[in-house]
Amino acid sequence: MNTSWDTLEGITQTNEQDLQFSKQIDSFTHSGIRKAILLVRYTKFIKRYLKVRQASATPDIMDEYQTMRRQFPRLVEYFQQEMLVLNDQSLYEEEYRHLLDIAQRDDIPLNQYLHQPQTITATSTMATITGDRCCICLTNKSSVILFSCGHKCLCNDCADQQQEQLTRCPLCRQDVMLNQ
Repeated sequence: MNTSWDTLEGITQTNEQDLQFSKQIDSFTHSGIRKAILLVRYTKFIKRYLKVRQASATPDIMDEYQTMRRQFPRLVEYFQQEMLVLNDQSLYEEEYRHLLDIAQRDDIPLNQYLHQPQTITATSTMATITGDRCCICLTNKSSVILFSCGHKCLCNDCADQQQEQLTRCPLCRQDVMLNQ
């Protein structure tokens, strides 16, 4: 990339740098950007699909509807792959379940393995951020493992105090059961 500009003294300066971009079309290095792109694609497809599904049955509309029905399983598969890469349980709880509901309601055949989400494993970065301390009091060492997410993020005291109110993991918001 070449850039040039004039200084206040009227001197023209230039700068030349070689920039390299990934050759992959869908290479996103930041998970927030990746999630945003996933949600935009999901929203765009679902919005059009629902609009076509409810439109008057003209030959063109029926052709588009059948095409979108054939594309639907690919969207579900893509969504599941991205959901696992992003390691984001909230995507499953909202949008992915919505996709499966629409597929079931409209009798769209999906691959069997798409119906049950694969286990999302927590990354180890959260443990290093919290320093293995209770995420409630931030003083005691965490010793309680939450099921089904597997996060070890509470001390015994906070788990005892919060037992009635604690229905979701404070870290990932997945429904949990306490086990000490």
